[in-house]
Amino acid sequence: RNLVAKDTGWFRSNSSDPYVKVLVNGVKFGKTVTVKKSLDPEWNETFKIHLNQRQYSPSNELQLCIFDSDDVSRDDPMGEVRLKLGDLASGAMKLDMWHKVQPCAGCTDASGELHV
Repeated sequence: RNLVAKDTGWFRSNSSDPYVKVLVNGVKFGKTVTVKKSLDPEWNETFKIHLNQRQYSPSNELQLCIFDSDDVSRDDPMGEVRLKLGDLASGAMKLDMWHKVQPCAGCTDASGELHV
């Protein structure tokens, strides 16, 4: 909710077409559908990720990278949420809550929250 508008300007709608890439240690495990013209998207999608303990440690992070889909140019980063796998597995971090969207490479103006 309250995501940054990446489609702005004279002929744009001051909105975004957001989707989320789901990664662990930079490896993509999934992607949500794109929600057109929304700064408050609702995905209601579930991803199951099976991780091998030899390849991943509790210090590794689940990365939820938000992008604005663009037909003509490269998709624009909108921010990200990073959650430690160890905190998720141990129950130290609760699910079903809002997490602040943080700036990331290519996006210094991130805003809003992502519900996980």
